[in-house]
Amino acid sequence: MSMSSVIEFKQVAKCDRVSARSCDEGFPRLETIPYGEQVISTGVVPESYSTRRIRDDIVSPTPKRRRKGPCMSRRRGQTGYVWQKNHNGNKEWDSTAPAYGQVWVDVPGKETRQRKFYRLGICRTKSEAQRRLKEMIERDGINSTVEIAQSIDSTTFGQQAEWWIKAIEGGRVLHRRKRTRLKPATIAGYKCAIEWLTPHIGNTPLADIKNAAAKELVASMKQAGLSDKTTVSYFQVLQSVIASAVNEEGEQVHPRTWDPHFIGVPTIDPKKQNRPTRTAKEIERIVATATGRYRVLFALLAGSGLRIGEAVALRIGRHIR
Repeated sequence: MSMSSVIEFKQVAKCDRVSARSCDEGFPRLETIPYGEQVISTGVVPESYSTRRIRDDIVSPTPKRRRKGPCMSRRRGQTGYVWQKNHNGNKEWDSTAPAYGQVWVDVPGKETRQRKFYRLGICRTKSEAQRRLKEMIERDGINSTVEIAQSIDSTTFGQQAEWWIKAIEGGRVLHRRKRTRLKPATIAGYKCAIEWLTPHIGNTPLADIKNAAAKELVASMKQAGLSDKTTVSYFQVLQSVIASAVNEEGEQVHPRTWDPHFIGVPTIDPKKQNRPTRTAKEIERIVATATGRYRVLFALLAGSGLRIGEAVALRIGRHIR
């Protein structure tokens, strides 16, 4: 690099030596100084960069990004907002006019919240209206951490049901009482129930499936002609799928207090259940018609009352001598 293409630069601390237009307060400025003049220099730079300001080379710190959507740590609860129609902030409170309240509620599967309005009735003072609104907020659980957690979870019934079946088949979900793996016949019954439920509520978020939604579902089962036993079994599958959604602590994300009377779950009468039976003459005719080992099997089933699975599992020498 030639001597003529090199300039020295110094930091100008005051603005009295330069025009106010070219001086940036608080930032160093490059000043072109003829080579050979006695100055206190702080370095050398190529002439082509002599007019570039140092602050252009300073990278501003990246601000910490704030996570979008509902966040439990940022929630401090809300008290809502009360107002009266045709009433602004400067007008005195009208003790004879109805009051209204407004709060923000979470919507499952959406990042933004929606406004919810309340009719507070006639309130003599604004403080009374605020107290009524606070009671309604507590009643609806808007500030409840459970309600917020449910709104954050946007899992649908179809997605959770698919996970639940895979967990059962993989042995991660066991029998509640015996703590053993469920039998294939039981799993097949669950799959049959989910196949019927999915077209009706498969795309519905779990947070929206409560007593009212269950009531409509049971009514659809009755309209479809399902028996009482099948309706109860399908409703139990619905309960199990929703209860299978848990957090890191193993607690249910969507706890429910089901009301069978409100939902309309039928009561099963054992006497009205379909229990096919055969008379003694029909059994004799079946045994006489069968041939080979099936004759022995049918006679054993009729005489002992064994189930077909129990009879097939018998082994000569171990169970029969």
